[in-house]
Amino acid sequence: QILDKTLATFLVILTVFGLPANVLALKYFWSRRKKELASCLYVLISSTDICTCVLHLPVAVSLFNNRSAMLFSYKAVCIGWLFVFRSLLHFSIFLVMFNVAQCNSDYCDCATILQN
Repeated sequence: QILDKTLATFLVILTVFGLPANVLALKYFWSRRKKELASCLYVLISSTDICTCVLHLPVAVSLFNNRSAMLFSYKAVCIGWLFVFRSLLHFSIFLVMFNVAQCNSDYCDCATILQN
């Protein structure tokens, strides 16, 4: 039980800091999205991270309530949550890797990508 509460507290702390930080990053990169491809990718990365932060909350609530299933008592919700969570994690990793690879190539803006 102590580990559950510790993990839940850790998830809440990460969400409390991660959500506003990613919203600010999203606002910043949204204003720059037409100037360069990296900004477009950072908009996607920030959006993905915001969704990931929000998805941690039901787990934290369940851990604070002695692992009460709550929303996860419904099989469809549990399967859907797992699919969305894993997909977001993989998508985020893919975007970061793509962005790193793109930084090593020639400068390219969003308008050029969309025209091709």
